Amino acid sequence: MKKRSLVMFMFFLLISFIHIKATDFNGSKTTASLILENGGSSSYTYNVIFNIGNKYHASQEESEKSRTQYEFDLSSLSNATIESVSLNYSIYDYSTTSHKFKITDIDGYTSAEDIYDEIDDGTVLFDDVLYSSGSDNLSDPDLTTLVDNKKGSTMYLGAYSQNEITTGSYASLDLTLAITYSTPLTITVDNNFTASNETRGIVEVNGANRTAPHTHATSSGQSVTLKAITPQTDNEGFQRIWHTGSSNPSKWERNGVPKTNNITYSFTAT
Repeated sequence: MKKRSLVMFMFFLLISFIHIKATDFNGSKTTASLILENGGSSSYTYNVIFNIGNKYHASQEESEKSRTQYEFDLSSLSNATIESVSLNYSIYDYSTTSHKFKITDIDGYTSAEDIYDEIDDGTVLFDDVLYSSGSDNLSDPDLTTLVDNKKGSTMYLGAYSQNEITTGSYASLDLTLAITYSTPLTITVDNNFTASNETRGIVEVNGANRTAPHTHATSSGQSVTLKAITPQTDNEGFQRIWHTGSSNPSKWERNGVPKTNNITYSFTAT
């Protein structure tokens, strides 16, 4: 014989609004250098002490001309809406303040020679940035578009000195992407039908039955219809109904204010 129970019917609507977040993504560096020996021979190498520019080593009778590839992991932004982006830089360990550097958009490379060559060939995002500025924020709509296109994957930027033919133009450079983004609005609908096996029954979302609790992804301005289903029988054989009796009647409240059952209400998520 099927058990029946009159229970207080409760229907929960939990709303998580769009979250605006600001996160810094630090660029990991791979420096590629062109080594020019006094005897005229040349070669490429990785990760010297400085990141951009030209430095002569008298003891080794050779010059090192360096460019650096910066890698940014944007995999965590795959479902985000990009609001704004700025490129924060810090330049230090330089000897001449009047020198300048460029930032380019590149595809990302592995060999020292490819990194060195492609940084110069990349699309210029920023140029004429003075060493003497020390640190600052650079912004441009093209940078925001680039990040939006690369979200969910890896983005690469290149940097080199505009005075790299000049000995003494070397410097160290750090790049950070400061990204403001929003995550989708979600609405979670639930009830209090917790049986001993932790099942929660069903709810209706936009006309379709869903297992509770159900989280529905939406966006600002969209309409979502949520409905409590009564009666329904849980997995232990108890029938869950809206109880209208005088003892412990079921109630519907919004922010502590009683609402009438069998009535449709519309609320704006802000």
